[in-house]
Amino acid sequence: MSFDVFLQPFANGESTRSDHPSISALVTPLVVDTDQGWAHLVTSDGEADLYGYDDLASGCMINHAAGDAIWDVVVAIASVGRFAIMPVGCPTCVTDPSMLTHLPPELAAQAILITSGSDLLRVIQSS
Repeated sequence: MSFDVFLQPFANGESTRSDHPSISALVTPLVVDTDQGWAHLVTSDGEADLYGYDDLASGCMINHAAGDAIWDVVVAIASVGRFAIMPVGCPTCVTDPSMLTHLPPELAAQAILITSGSDLLRVIQSS
């Protein structure tokens, strides 16, 4: 789907940078093509484009997602990097309840706790 999903780390209501270097370790094995901060990812059952590949610590955007496995990848990236997942037109999602206190109030008010790619896909499909 050509849907934009933003991943962004927050601290005390402000955007920040993640200090988890293992984010790249999750993404790099899936990269089949890259150019100037963009990467094309391929999973066992689909693919997606990732923008911000050159600086994952500051967050990224995923679109053109196809298949189910990519949603587990999105949730894994968010969990490792402590990123909020912000699908356009949907509630913000977090993978850990402690992250709720770091979101800006306007995002925290409707935020949803998720634990899997299928949880994230349900949020997206129900919005």
